[in-house]
Amino acid sequence: MSSSIRLLFVIFALLFYSLFIFTGPLYAIDGISVEIEPKFTHILLKPSTSYTHEITVKNAGDPTYFTFETRNDPSILVAMSSNRFGPDSRTPLLLEHDEEIVIKIRIRARDETIEKRDYLVEFVASPKDLLHKSSQGINVELKPEVITKLVVGITTDSYTDMQPRITLFRNPRGFISLDTDHQELSLIVHNTGIQGTYLQGVLRIERPSGAKDIVTIPLIFLAAQSQEKIHSAQGLPGSLYAIRSEGLESGIYRARVQLQMPGQHGSLLYASTSFYVLSERILTVGILIAILIFALVAFVVFRHLHIRAWKPVSLETN
Repeated sequence: MSSSIRLLFVIFALLFYSLFIFTGPLYAIDGISVEIEPKFTHILLKPSTSYTHEITVKNAGDPTYFTFETRNDPSILVAMSSNRFGPDSRTPLLLEHDEEIVIKIRIRARDETIEKRDYLVEFVASPKDLLHKSSQGINVELKPEVITKLVVGITTDSYTDMQPRITLFRNPRGFISLDTDHQELSLIVHNTGIQGTYLQGVLRIERPSGAKDIVTIPLIFLAAQSQEKIHSAQGLPGSLYAIRSEGLESGIYRARVQLQMPGQHGSLLYASTSFYVLSERILTVGILIAILIFALVAFVVFRHLHIRAWKPVSLETN
């Protein structure tokens, strides 16, 4: 190796090394990962009574500053407390990686004048990027806020007004469809009551061969005066149940769904539906047979009319 090549190699090595010597420290924050438990809570309160709810916030990402707050209807009084912050919970609080904080939320319903219905309380954890202003090279992707919801149902006489009912249960493709299409079942439940409720249930499907599929409907919360399209792990996005075309059988499918409010053994919701899956091959053969029959009938009718229209001509000789 010539001396000039060696000199160039040394110069490039020194330049590369100087990048780590003369530049300031670089920070790389992968992002924010916040876990809040529980993610959803539904409680019942009478007027002038209170309830204390605990929320656990865990920082599963890089060390980050957070602020905490609640959003609620003025008819519900909410106060937060923790051993990590005082009355001003909006002061940024640093949580290290994998550090947890338990926050107690005291919820109190006002006096007897409070309206009997559901009230929403939101707990909000907001990450704050306080480092990038003073440190060079930080790359932070912050979510604006992480929210967990508490639904507070107010009841004055220990009676809850929950009125769920099934408004739709059918195959969106109709009663008859081809076996080349995916088959689905859609289920919509409507709660006409003034308080939310939980529902869970089971779906049973009988195939044309007699085999039966059983689908568990997980526990869901149905808010007051709302409707929801129920889905499950066995369904396509937005559907309760799905059968891909590869697993279809020709014939009639019968389905029955049963929903129940937990703890209310006598409050059951039922619905049933059916749909027919037609084989594309059978349909094609049927169409060809129909065309042949039509052509044969048309030929016979045409020939009959042609014979009636023809009359023999007699020749007379003098």
